[in-house]
Amino acid sequence: MEEVAPAGKSLGVEFVTNDLTNKSTTASSRLRLDQLDVRSAVLSYQATGIIILVSNQSKKLIRSISVAEPTNKIIGALREAENNP
Repeated sequence: MEEVAPAGKSLGVEFVTNDLTNKSTTASSRLRLDQLDVRSAVLSYQATGIIILVSNQSKKLIRSISVAEPTNKIIGALREAENNP
């Protein structure tokens, strides 16, 4: 993820952590997801270790990808998502 974050930033991607560790972190995450109006797009994802790509315009799920994927594959997914508003 160290290499992915700068690439995402250059593409205008905002990374938002959905931390499900405990009630407090879950509440904080929900608040931020609500502020961005994307919580409904990520509600079905309760797993950890995934990146969920949500359109900033439509607020709909574009795709998800594991953080275990190679960096170039994750960056490729970000670029594809950029072309899918």
